[in-house]
Amino acid sequence: MAEQQTVTFSDKPVGAKQKEKDFEEHERTFALFMSMSKWGTILVAILLIVLYLLLV
Repeated sequence: MAEQQTVTFSDKPVGAKQKEKDFEEHERTFALFMSMSKWGTILVAILLIVLYLLLV
């Protein structure tokens, strides 16, 4: 249902080209989110290891 609804700021119908462009932006945003999540997790793991070695 949600994929059939589109929010626009005009009364013009949304074309396939615009939907494709929006999907490309969503893919790029998701890829960035996943990359940041991966590197954030790696950095937290490294930080925990360093703190463990310093405090033991």
